[in-house]
Amino acid sequence: MISFSGPAWWYGPVLIVQKGNPLKVTGYDQLKGKKVGSITGSAADLYLRRIGITTTEFKAEVDELQSLNQGRLDAVLEDDVVYKEFADKTPNNSLEPLWSIPVPRTSSAAAATAWHAWASARKIARCAPPTPRRSAKSAPTAK
Repeated sequence: MISFSGPAWWYGPVLIVQKGNPLKVTGYDQLKGKKVGSITGSAADLYLRRIGITTTEFKAEVDELQSLNQGRLDAVLEDDVVYKEFADKTPNNSLEPLWSIPVPRTSSAAAATAWHAWASARKIARCAPPTPRRSAKSAPTAK
């Protein structure tokens, strides 16, 4: 008999802004025309573009969050665990997560599909740490 567990934990998207929410963002539609950070090629980037928001692309999460923290961006759409890790490592940051921003209604099937694919990917079970990848230098050689 095989027994499967549910997800060990769940994570999802969070919109992050400057503390106090100076732009008074209450919905994704208010991000149009603003400087919004995302990771190049990420589901967040795809989703934002599909709903008509131009993004400033980054290669690393820490870079986009530092840019927001330094006031070079207006908002970032990121995974909540990424934000929490940044907040733990940077306790005096000037960022605020907006946990309850509703998902925008859209007539675009592509945007709806992108959002649901992103949200579904966040529900993956994380029961064991990922297997470390070996570099070509550390890979065993055949004898």
